[in-house]
Amino acid sequence: MITEEDKINICKTLDYCWFFRLNNQIMCQDIFQTLNRVWNRVASAQETQTDRNRDSTKFRTLIKTILDTEQLSKFINNPELTKISNIQPLIYNDGYVTELLGVPFSKNIESDLSQEQKDTATTEHREFNKYLDKVRQNPNSKNRSEFINKFSRLLYMVRSNIAHGSKLQYQGSHRNEQICSDVYHVLLLLCNLILDNALFRVAAYGELRRDYLLHEPLVKNNEGQFITKAQVVGGVIQSENTLLFNHASEFERTKVEIFEFANANNIHNVDVVECMPRRLLPYYDGDQVIGFAWMYERFSDIENPKGPIDALSRNVALQERCKTLLYSLNSIKNLYANKKQVSGDTKVKFFGKLTLISGEVIHYENNKNASKLIHPFAPNLISLIDEIDTAYKSIFTSDNTHYPFWKQIDGAIFEDKEVHPKTYECFPASAEEEISQKVYSALVKYIVSFVAGWVCDMCNVDDQIY
Repeated sequence: MITEEDKINICKTLDYCWFFRLNNQIMCQDIFQTLNRVWNRVASAQETQTDRNRDSTKFRTLIKTILDTEQLSKFINNPELTKISNIQPLIYNDGYVTELLGVPFSKNIESDLSQEQKDTATTEHREFNKYLDKVRQNPNSKNRSEFINKFSRLLYMVRSNIAHGSKLQYQGSHRNEQICSDVYHVLLLLCNLILDNALFRVAAYGELRRDYLLHEPLVKNNEGQFITKAQVVGGVIQSENTLLFNHASEFERTKVEIFEFANANNIHNVDVVECMPRRLLPYYDGDQVIGFAWMYERFSDIENPKGPIDALSRNVALQERCKTLLYSLNSIKNLYANKKQVSGDTKVKFFGKLTLISGEVIHYENNKNASKLIHPFAPNLISLIDEIDTAYKSIFTSDNTHYPFWKQIDGAIFEDKEVHPKTYECFPASAEEEISQKVYSALVKYIVSFVAGWVCDMCNVDDQIY
């Protein structure tokens, strides 16, 4: 049986993954490790000293516990499973491939394997695909049981592959990252079942509540349904015209109303208006945990006279914010650096005196009054800078709409031009060409590094994270 403590640990892990948005392998690792503790605890309560099962068997037992008959019937038709089924090349067992060739699987060594070896190495993925089709077409008890077996084996193999990945064998690690981008969402589905649909629930303490201003447009008209009243650990303070929640006030309790939404897009509609980061937290009836939901929470304002006011404490508070932004920048860089497709939109956007323009050339002009970059990946660069701006405002609670870091972005582009001068002389390019992709990836690195360096200088922090 999955306990309250197990659920709280899963909640904390999902909140950590959501907050830091690290690369997919790290997030999958963290979820697997948490589930590992759950399946070991469940197994220890059932096993005898002479009956010790392997981790893979314990994992399969946990999956059976999560996917009972009713849940499985809904789960098998989820499009996230289809994405895993469609991964090409099929997912190889890195342990088996390493025994044969001395390195984990990557596309450039696929030709070194015989067809028989390929079939053996991809057994788990092929059998998963086979029984996914079978259970969707005929969900009888035999097919359901076999699907859970094959599904568990495939996930466990992905878990093992992450451990087998070598930094020296970077192509294998890069492939693991691509696979984990789909596996992560399936792990979220499983955890969401354990937490009783927590990822689609919001705990409202302000204007989202019934009979308040934002309830009808953001909840009632946005497919939100009232579930229950509850309490969360933490307090609220009045700030200007709104209430701000702070979960660190551990001796306070805040009354909330729990609403459940149809999908993640509905919650995103609330995000846009609330304009605050959210945390995944347990909610209570008295001392008993009765569920989990998102809570909107703004970081404590360092200008608040009730907060740290001496120079040393203020500097420490700024450094903590700086580190949080650096983690965000690292995540944003990982998100955008490997994009291979450019948006079809033609975009022009001004960041201070810097203008980004979509175009079929790579060209940069810089002077005292204005700068302009034309690039095939301009829409992606605009999205990148918007993401940085969102993270900055969330963490530093700034209302500055003039992009305080535009000079740093401009400087990063200028430095890239100094390193690759030939590609900035009206170089004709398209998004599909390798040279424009390399220039884009270099730009992302420079922009993130310059912004990180600027924040570190502001906060006197030396440990920049690139």
